[in-house]
Amino acid sequence: MFRPPTNISARHDRSSSRRCSAAFTLVESVVAIGIVSFAMLSILGLIPVGLGTFRQAMSLTVETTIVQAVSGELMRSDYTNLASTNICFDQEGNKVAESDKQRLYTARVLAPEALDAGDLVNSEAARKVPIQISSSTHPETTNSYFVIVPRSR
Repeated sequence: MFRPPTNISARHDRSSSRRCSAAFTLVESVVAIGIVSFAMLSILGLIPVGLGTFRQAMSLTVETTIVQAVSGELMRSDYTNLASTNICFDQEGNKVAESDKQRLYTARVLAPEALDAGDLVNSEAARKVPIQISSSTHPETTNSYFVIVPRSR
């Protein structure tokens, strides 16, 4: 005759308990989402700081390019022929006309100043030329650089 298996309910209980223990509970899921949200919020909070630092780094890089270009021009001339002048540059450090709309930086080359003679034998051999760079995006900030220009003979 036909005998029904007696172990069916025991097998069913074991398999269902095994399946439930393999899944995450609601509490575990909420805690995990909370931790990920906290981490993402921290990272998103750092984005403005990173962008500000990047902007400052780009500005300093362009200013360095401008100082290098201006000091190259100054080195090719005698300091006795120098006068105060303004030179305009675009956002990449390329020289532009003063009336150009792309003008972003203005390098103001001031009159040469005498060097502190100190131990120099001839204090007339060179002069210190100040270069002041300002940006139209931040007109309140002016960075000053100095170049030593020799006297050509």
